Amino acid sequence: MTDPVVRIFDELAEDYDGEVPFFQSFGQQVADALPPPAPGATLIDIGAGAGAIAVPAARLGCRVAAVDGAPAMVARLSTMVDARQALADALPFPDASFNVATAGFVLHIVLDPAAALAEIKRVLRPGGRLFLTIVGE
Repeated sequence: MTDPVVRIFDELAEDYDGEVPFFQSFGQQVADALPPPAPGATLIDIGAGAGAIAVPAARLGCRVAAVDGAPAMVARLSTMVDARQALADALPFPDASFNVATAGFVLHIVLDPAAALAEIKRVLRPGGRLFLTIVGE
C-alpha cells in the first residue's frame, strides 16, 4: 500500500509552489542559517519536496543530495540537484556520508519519526549537524 502522505505530495508536485508558496521563503531562511560550507561539504535534505532548502543550499556551495518519497517531486527536483526517491527511515546512502542534514516540516508526517531520526543520525558524519523544523503553535 502506498503511504497516503507520499501520494498527496506526488499529486501536488506540479503545482506545489503555487499551492504552498510559504516554503520557498522558508527554505531560503533555513539555507541562510546553515554554517558556511567548507570545501567538499555535503548536505542531505530529507523530504526535500520542490527543493526549498536543497536548491539554495546548493547555491551556497554545498554538495546536495535530496530525498523525497514522492516520485513526481523527485523528478522535478532532479533537474536542479542530485535527487533520489526514498523515505526518511530508509536513506540510500552509506553511514557517515554527510556533514549536514536538513528536514523541513518532515518529522510530523513520517510514519515513524524515531526511525527517521535514527536513520538521519546514521548518515551524518561524527560532529555533523541536523537542522530541522516542525509544526508548532
